[in-house]
Amino acid sequence: MQDKQTKKPFSSERKIAYRITLMGLLEEYGVFVYPGTGSGDGIDGDHIIIAPPYNITEDDVHLIVRLVTKLIRDFFENEARCN
Repeated sequence: MQDKQTKKPFSSERKIAYRITLMGLLEEYGVFVYPGTGSGDGIDGDHIIIAPPYNITEDDVHLIVRLVTKLIRDFFENEARCN
């Protein structure tokens, strides 16, 4: 969400989910998330999909949560610095 109070989604032109996906492929994160758009109104709004295998362990879940949390926080911290 671009604005949590108004629930305004990010514009599709910003390619937020796609850019998060690319950042996740960096060695620092080493995690692939599948990007999606249009979740706000059919055009704007981003989401990512995390799809681990069915035989994932509890330790794997904790690792994925830690990596994806770091990825998203770092992405938006970097966005704030650039704007």
